[in-house]
Amino acid sequence: MPQSAVDWNAEWSRYAATGYAPTGAPKGRAPMTPAEKAARRVKNTAVETQSKVANAVPPWSSLKGDWRFWLAIIGGISLIGAGLNAVAMQAGGAGVGTV
Repeated sequence: MPQSAVDWNAEWSRYAATGYAPTGAPKGRAPMTPAEKAARRVKNTAVETQSKVANAVPPWSSLKGDWRFWLAIIGGISLIGAGLNAVAMQAGGAGVGTV
């Protein structure tokens, strides 16, 4: 059985007698500063948000069989082509695809 620096029997009897568990850092470690707590909170929030975003994107296998995905791709390509043609016409060209 691994040895511990904490006398758990004494800790338990203190808890049983008072019903109070001391909070704070474990023995041998300095308590966290408010800046460290804020940094940890920001990191945890970022990891949680990243996890949610990663789970929100459906896998390719489900996208390639969905007609709405392909309709959006075709519509996006059409809009990009129309935008490029409009920019070319504004620049004084004859447009894309014309001679």
